[in-house]
Amino acid sequence: MPLQNSDLLLVQSQVDSKQYKLRIDSLDTYLESTSGVKFKGSVDLNSSASAQTPVVTLPATNGDLYIVESNTNSINSDWIMEPSVTTARADNRIVWNDDNGNWNLITGGSSSGGTVTDITATLPLESDGNPLTPVISICEARTAIAADVAGDGKGTAGSVARLAEDADVDPNTAGLGSSTAVVTADLLKETNQTVAALVSSGGATTIEEGGTDIVTGALDITTGLANNVTIGVNEATFCPYSFSLLTDITE
Repeated sequence: MPLQNSDLLLVQSQVDSKQYKLRIDSLDTYLESTSGVKFKGSVDLNSSASAQTPVVTLPATNGDLYIVESNTNSINSDWIMEPSVTTARADNRIVWNDDNGNWNLITGGSSSGGTVTDITATLPLESDGNPLTPVISICEARTAIAADVAGDGKGTAGSVARLAEDADVDPNTAGLGSSTAVVTADLLKETNQTVAALVSSGGATTIEEGGTDIVTGALDITTGLANNVTIGVNEATFCPYSFSLLTDITE
């Protein structure tokens, strides 16, 4: 059976050590008048206190706590809030502060319990400046020359556009490699192994035409875009396939 307001409790005073009775409703009144917090239910701050179900009687008792039912863009004037508080979110709490004569707003309770008021991004991160739904992006890494040409003061730091593929570093691929594709360690290692093999083999490091009793123009050396070297012998000098193509002798 639940307690009734008229039920009595036995207490002993620490002032005179005598025993006294205490009604349940008297204890309830005492607790409500102290600085403790007491949950009173939920309220919709969009509406007045008298429009609540059940009706909220104002002024409240010190420590009365209510949960905010729904988002409130403009709190009804019935609710005397602490200075500068004009909005609330669902699952916020309000507690009556008798000393200040206003409601204190306590945020929290769910992901909707707080509001972002500002976003500050440090380069290479950037923000579009929206305080509620900010869009965060990151600058693309670039060379010092590119940064100087841009003149935007954002420097060279940032993210890479993409990682290089085999085709980006293939010497037989026409054209130049991409300036925004970053070479990864596996691709670089393969190149380093090729260079190391050439150095250890003791192969020639330079190729040029010259020597004693060498016919000028006899050796043809060309270098392709990928630094591939082609060596050949001028056919008109050593192996003319048609004498009619030779220059007439004049002496």
